[in-house]
Amino acid sequence: MDTDRVAVLADPPPPGASAGQWWPPQILDAGWIRRHRDDFDVLHLHFGAESYTPDHVLAAVRAAQQAGKPVVYTVHDLENPQLTDQSAHVRMLDAIIPAVDVLVTLTPSARDEIAERWGREAVVIAHPTLLETGAAATGRPRHGRRIGVHLRDLRPNIDAVGVVTTLVRAVAELRAAGGDVVGIVRLNESVRDEDTARILEHLAGDGVEIVRAARLSDDDLAAALADLDACVLPYAHGTHSGWLELCYDLAVPVIGPRGGHFRDQHPSDYTRYDIGDPLSLAAAIEHATLPAWSAPGSTARAAEVAARALDRAVQRIEVRAAHTDLYRELTTHRSAA
Repeated sequence: MDTDRVAVLADPPPPGASAGQWWPPQILDAGWIRRHRDDFDVLHLHFGAESYTPDHVLAAVRAAQQAGKPVVYTVHDLENPQLTDQSAHVRMLDAIIPAVDVLVTLTPSARDEIAERWGREAVVIAHPTLLETGAAATGRPRHGRRIGVHLRDLRPNIDAVGVVTTLVRAVAELRAAGGDVVGIVRLNESVRDEDTARILEHLAGDGVEIVRAARLSDDDLAAALADLDACVLPYAHGTHSGWLELCYDLAVPVIGPRGGHFRDQHPSDYTRYDIGDPLSLAAAIEHATLPAWSAPGSTARAAEVAARALDRAVQRIEVRAAHTDLYRELTTHRSAA
């Protein structure tokens, strides 16, 4: 948003929290809101509601509204990627979505689902770039096609075994047909499920490598992604993906699941596949690595990354302006009332 017209307040640190920890969010509390009602004009909720019960969050929303402060909720997740059982998340959405003053979401298809499920209209504001200004990684030229998947710390919405099994078989199919294709599977050194990590080490086959290492820095992650011809999303469920946004910034085509609203973020760069169906993944890899796509380290890749950086710089301004206009409209309306 326009920082000359909008001041974003820092999250109050939770008692006893380590440096940089913002959760559980202290502002999402009716008592805090009543004590600090003169310190803010709009309450905008993105993440953190899962730290509390729906009743607690609803009380905070009501306290803000009673204090004359409009509440905005950006619906990033219609399915919570940190949960397998979605019932608690649905209860939270059922509490928040009908109660807040304005809803925002990232894609038209998510807006349509919100309208269908709750009868409310959401404003669509696209996810901005994840790269800072400056030169972006464009990858290194290599022989063959490199297809990557990053399983990170094996959070609940990642179907690690299903995706790696599908990738191994898809790569085998392509190599048997004469394709020069390799799969690169990354996961963090520290994971939530060590048993699954050990299983993955036994799944890798000819042409698929498992790379386990410490969590990559932002720059190292961008460099690793830029080396790929295509990136496979390993999600069993979810709604939107910041990972997909980073791939778009780096001009790396994305192969992802049919569920969620991932495709609607960047339809032109997205090819669908089905986890458990290696033929669908093999076909997706073939499509996502056609000669029309740029290869890592190529002049075409560098040109595409540069062009997207310019487009995303304009988009970032538009996203900030959209939020600024939204806040101004809400506060002006409340003042007039």
